[in-house]
This record gives sequence, structure tokens and C-alpha cells, in this order.
Amino acid sequence: MTEASHPVYTTTASDGYEWVLPLDSTNHRLFRSLSGSPAENWQAPEMYLLKSDEGQQFAPAFLPWLASGLLVLRDEAIQSVGDLLKPYGELLPLRCAEADLALFNPLRAIDALNEEESTIVRFGSGKIMNIEKTVFHGDRLKGLGAFKLANYLQGKLYLSKALTMSIQETGYASGTDFKLVT
Repeated sequence: MTEASHPVYTTTASDGYEWVLPLDSTNHRLFRSLSGSPAENWQAPEMYLLKSDEGQQFAPAFLPWLASGLLVLRDEAIQSVGDLLKPYGELLPLRCAEADLALFNPLRAIDALNEEESTIVRFGSGKIMNIEKTVFHGDRLKGLGAFKLANYLQGKLYLSKALTMSIQETGYASGTDFKLVT
């Protein structure tokens, strides 16, 4: 795991809340291209809110779910949660007819994964496919609020305990849950 003084959280979808999805499914490549650096020449993709599925109605979400490596902010959350996130990345606009949406792009990709202690599934090439058990080098997490792993940029978004608690305290965290990783 990590040192106790550096707990790390990641995001998961909240049951019963709306999701946000791209109108064009090929835009998932655009999201995977975010690499811990500023998104040059960002072309905001068109999105829609999934408000129901198989007869189940979903509640509106301030942080509608898209994927574990991404964090989307809706309307009021853009101001309050966005202000908390800005020191750690940039907010990129998304086009949506139903709501104002922004995507958080963390601008920190670090080499903090303790590969020897973690449980990692790899492709034949050796590239990381999935991390089943995440163990960090705790000394590399000091002062980080939000980050991605440099050797697995398509993986999860990680948040410090302080940032996670601050986001929850805004009252604008519905739609996304925060899960303690270590």
C-alpha cells in the first residue's frame, strides 16, 4: 500500500445517477489521448446525459459518470468543484444540449506505482492492461492532489484524501463515489 500519511482515492460510479456519454463513440479515443499534459487544440466533443436505462430513471448528477480515469463536472459543480481541481489540472469544455459540462484533465502523471508489490495484468507487449491491486511508492505522493500514473495514462484518476474530502464537502459530488485505494 502507501504510507498512512498519503491515502489515495479513486472514483467509481454511483448507483441511480445519470451518466454522460459521447454522441460519437469514437470520441473515447479522444479521452484516452489525455496524457497528463495540457490538451492542445481541444475540440469539445458532443455529449449527452443518460437519464434512464431499461425503464430505470436516474437522478441528476453534479459529477455524472463517464469512466474511472475521467471526472466530468456539471453546472454548479463546475464552479465549486472546479475551483478545487484547477491547481491540479485543467477544465475542458464538453458540448451538451442538456447541461453545461466540463472534463477535468489532470496535469500530473507520475511514476508512483510500486510494480513489484502491485498486482498487474499486462498485454503480451508488457504494457499494462489493468491494475488489480495498486500499491504506491508513498514517498512520491507528497503534495499531490490529483494525478494519473505515468506508465498507465489510460488508467484511473487518483485523488488525495484532502482533495476528496474537499470535493465531498461542497455538496456537489453526486453521481460519483470516491473509493479508498490505499
